[in-house]
Amino acid sequence: MQYYFVNASLQQEGPIEVSEFAAHGITAQTLVWREGLKEWTAAGDVEELQSLWQTNAAVTETETETTEASDSVAETDNIYDSEAPKNHIPTGIWALVICIFIQVPIFFSGSLEVLQRASNWATLFYVIALLTVHPIVVFCIINNAKAYHTWRRGGDPGQVEYFSNRAWTLGSAAFGLAIVLAVLSFVVCLSM
Repeated sequence: MQYYFVNASLQQEGPIEVSEFAAHGITAQTLVWREGLKEWTAAGDVEELQSLWQTNAAVTETETETTEASDSVAETDNIYDSEAPKNHIPTGIWALVICIFIQVPIFFSGSLEVLQRASNWATLFYVIALLTVHPIVVFCIINNAKAYHTWRRGGDPGQVEYFSNRAWTLGSAAFGLAIVLAVLSFVVCLSM
C-alpha cells in the first residue's frame, strides 16, 4: 500500500511504499495519508503500521537520545547563539566625516584667483566622494544589517560571517577612498 507523508520542511511527498519509510526518515510521529484514511494521521496511530513502531521502539529510543545529545553539543558550539556579528557601520561613518575635510583646503588659498581654482578642485574631489564613498557606505550599512538579521533569525553562521566580512570590506574601502580623496584635495589645492 502506498502512503503520502509530510517531510521535515512541512511539504507533502509520496506516494511511497512502507518498505521505503526508513529511507525517507519516517517516524511514528510523521504525518501520513493514504486512500481510505479520513485525514492526515501520525504513522504510529495507523493500525497497519503499528507493528513497524513496536519492533523498532528500542532502536528509535536510542537514536532519539543520541540525536538530543548531539543537538545540545551543537547548540553550545554555535558562537552565533551568544554573540552578535560585529558592527562595521562606524568605519563607514568615519569615511563620511573625512569627506567633509575635502573642502577644507580652499580656506588656505591666497588670492581670489587661487581660491577659485582651489574651490573648483575641492568641489571636484567632493563630487567624486559623493559618487563613490557615500554609496559604498550605504552598501556597508546594508550588509551589516543583513548579517545582524541573519544572525537574529538563527541563519547559517557562514552567511552571517559572509555579510559581516563584506560590510567590513566595504567600510574599509570607503574609509580608505575618503582618506585618499582628502589627501589629494589638500595636495592639489595647497600646491596652487
